[in-house]
Amino acid sequence: MRWTETLLELIFTATLVSCYTQVSYFADNGFSNLFRSKYSTPTGEYFNGVTYIAYQGPHEDAYVAAYNHTSESWKGPFKVLVNLLGLYPEAENKKDTDNHGTPTLVISNDGYINVIISGHGGCQNDFQFSNEYGIGCQPARPNGEVGRTTHARSVYPENIEAWYKEEYSGLSPFSTYVSSFKMDNGDIFIIYRHGTHRADWVYQKSTDGGIFFQPAVPFLKYSLVSTSKSGVVHYATWYASCFAGSQGKKGKANIIGCQFTHHYHQNGPGISDGPIRIDGYYVEINTITEKLKNSFGHELDSPLTLNEANEKAMIFNSSEWNEVSNKFEKWNYDLGGGIFNSHGEPCLLFHRSAPGYASTKHMEIYYWRYNKEKEEWNLPTLLFTFHDSSGSPALFLDDEDEDMDPLIMTLQIKSKRVASVRYLEGKEGGTYWEWMTDPTMDLTRVAPSVGHPWQMRNIRNAHKDARGVVATHYTKLYSRTYLFGDNGIVPRQNETEASNLWVRCYNALLPEECYNDKRVMLPPNSYPSAHPSSNLFLTPSQAPFSYSSKVPSIDPIPSIPPSLTPSRSPVGFITSAPTINCVNDHNFRYNGSNKKTCIWISYNSKRRKKMCNKAKVYSACPLTCGLCCTDDETFNVKEGKGCAWLRKKRKKQRKIYCSQQNIRIGCAETCDFCLKVR
Repeated sequence: MRWTETLLELIFTATLVSCYTQVSYFADNGFSNLFRSKYSTPTGEYFNGVTYIAYQGPHEDAYVAAYNHTSESWKGPFKVLVNLLGLYPEAENKKDTDNHGTPTLVISNDGYINVIISGHGGCQNDFQFSNEYGIGCQPARPNGEVGRTTHARSVYPENIEAWYKEEYSGLSPFSTYVSSFKMDNGDIFIIYRHGTHRADWVYQKSTDGGIFFQPAVPFLKYSLVSTSKSGVVHYATWYASCFAGSQGKKGKANIIGCQFTHHYHQNGPGISDGPIRIDGYYVEINTITEKLKNSFGHELDSPLTLNEANEKAMIFNSSEWNEVSNKFEKWNYDLGGGIFNSHGEPCLLFHRSAPGYASTKHMEIYYWRYNKEKEEWNLPTLLFTFHDSSGSPALFLDDEDEDMDPLIMTLQIKSKRVASVRYLEGKEGGTYWEWMTDPTMDLTRVAPSVGHPWQMRNIRNAHKDARGVVATHYTKLYSRTYLFGDNGIVPRQNETEASNLWVRCYNALLPEECYNDKRVMLPPNSYPSAHPSSNLFLTPSQAPFSYSSKVPSIDPIPSIPPSLTPSRSPVGFITSAPTINCVNDHNFRYNGSNKKTCIWISYNSKRRKKMCNKAKVYSACPLTCGLCCTDDETFNVKEGKGCAWLRKKRKKQRKIYCSQQNIRIGCAETCDFCLKVR
């Protein structure tokens, strides 16, 4: 009888599938420059039979989709994070979008998915404490926001339907270009610029799969170089792109390699930035000892200054003879990413363009490799030239053969409407290169060129059938997004799951009007004990999908009876009783808005003064509103260490920890962060 039921079920499923219209894209709600930056990587990861993809969707929010390679089925996309830089109603033009909050995704060794978006540097005035590793302030968006780092972590391993918004994971609010890295021992590293242009590049480390990140550690130092008589100030700042080693890369199991260029940043009358990105550098971070070394193995001071970088970490000086100007000039070099080959030698791509602005209209792609035997960098190899692209036109694949021959995935653009993804194979360790015969994927745009017409990003630990993601615009700001690999595009069987996802958002004034996805809190006894104070929400199921058998099935919860509404701080509200429980209610959301927490209220002094006059606010947020000041003894500064542990630290060490937004609020008394009464 059972086999008969199974057969009928298979026939029914096949009948349903046959009724669907297959499409080549998995989602059509990619927004603006959804993979804007080559510095924010990767966009996805292959883990235990499933490829997970994060991208920028409507209102610049973070979305996640997943493809199961065994069942050949899709799940999602689900919105997992609200980007404070996004606008409601939707931005109408590219100039109205920020695009610096594109998400990075990293999965812990036990399967928990972390999605992180940056805030384009933020502003110390908004966070009410100084940025220790940078200066300057990101101009406020039309909605008044300056952005900050935001982090979501899946409630269950290998499952994209329920998420915690991690407000106490230790990540600094000051970030631009967040990238994620997972080491063989399970440690997760986040690398980013700690502010706007004038800021250090830093890393933060998590040893528990993304639950908590240790304080930021700077490794590239920005510095003031000169001030002209006209008041123009020149700063030495950086652009960096990093990649992680592994056991298969000789001697690089615990190493993160970073290529970077000197950003000749200018600030002064009529100047807010500088277009020049010059010279090429390389360093390595030992993730165990946290020592910084150059390619020759010599230890460097950290954070690295411009002078020491020029002396000990430079790969090449970009000064070249310019036949147009008939003089030596600094040519621009942008970053294309890198890998370690099986001998542990770093292999890098640099994009070369003419002096002046770092243009993407005409760029030459060069390949560099460090020769460990000769202890020198090989002369660069010109791979190809491209004339019209957005972002990286070439990405390394960690797929070399026994001869160390590297493989590069390229986006070959034939016109503004037609492009293809092809593989470029290095021979004799990259001494020369050959195009593989057939393109992996052909794409034809259905809309004229607007914004960034073509975008491509890589997948960590990629499956051969899911090497990367390509997006192409079909309206002014929206893109269709494709997953592809060695066998071409990975289709989606049901068009209704992939199409018109953005339409319901276009005229929305509020997030809840756009997404129509009830964000419900689980009853208190349903919270996993590891997250007693996180913000948990569920997203509704959209498509059949097979998760790992160890993962519980999640059904959408239409509503929760009032008696089950969670209240982690039931005595944290001010009543007629004189006693105040001096702890902010972590569940509180002003008028139901997901971002408007007690912490959010405290970020801006004018906002705090105004909102703390409301009874429901000062009742739920006594710390924020200055009704009291004490440490939250349930708060963890780091794993197993609370405010009492921090109080015993020396003043200098406390200052480092207290520079982190979450620690400063969780240990308000220890960090001397007692706010005045409203």
